[in-house]
Amino acid sequence: MIKRIITAVVALAIFLPVLWFSQTVVFPIVLALLSAIAVWELFGCTGTRRSYALFGVSLLLAAGVPFAARYLPAVLPACATLLLCAALASEVLDYNRFDAKVLGLTAVQAAAAIFGIGLIVLVRDREPTRYLLIFVAAWVTDTFAYFCGMLFGKRKLCPHISPKKTVAGAVGGVLGCIAGFVVFGVICNAALAQEHKLWLLALIAIPLSVAGQFGDLAASVVKRSFSVKDYGNLFPGHGGVLDRFDSIILITLVAFILTELEVIC
Repeated sequence: MIKRIITAVVALAIFLPVLWFSQTVVFPIVLALLSAIAVWELFGCTGTRRSYALFGVSLLLAAGVPFAARYLPAVLPACATLLLCAALASEVLDYNRFDAKVLGLTAVQAAAAIFGIGLIVLVRDREPTRYLLIFVAAWVTDTFAYFCGMLFGKRKLCPHISPKKTVAGAVGGVLGCIAGFVVFGVICNAALAQEHKLWLLALIAIPLSVAGQFGDLAASVVKRSFSVKDYGNLFPGHGGVLDRFDSIILITLVAFILTELEVIC
């Protein structure tokens, strides 16, 4: 526990300045690095790093999508198409080396990681303040789910995937996220003289919190399928990038959809 706390404090001390300078090139650089590490971890977990077409293109896009999201957003559909082409090509090129189901799972997870991390930049540029709700949703949901599960959890949520998660924890995570979003809105309205609609923030909190919990469970499915405890060890006591960003990835994708539909705007 002490190791986890120390790691969390150090990581937060490093990441907060990155958020502060999110309008600069520092932001896409850091996210590109994290995205590339996430892809490395994923392919290591599934044992498919020798699927050169899929792995190579995934690494390229992991490093490039954060920059494309800021400087050339028009090419993002082409990036997604390139990854799809690489996935289809790998089914043929690696037919005798890897199970097609493993390649398919890896491709889907790689796409989620690449765009779930890279599109944080695009959401940030559209919503310079409210993009922080991506991280609020992940952290608050996780915290409330943990304590509500510990205090009130009796019925297991999905024991075959994650034995420690409970229904009470899942519900507590959503309720905590709603409260966190409302508090965020109140603080921004008072400190920054902004006009956030608190009812809208409370409404948005629900799909983002649920997305975060599904992202966490989806990452657990992969680890359980390949008998891996953690994706990596970059963060002592916490695992790798994917272990820390599993919920943020799906939250970002849902937040991107909401900005596309101008729900957050």
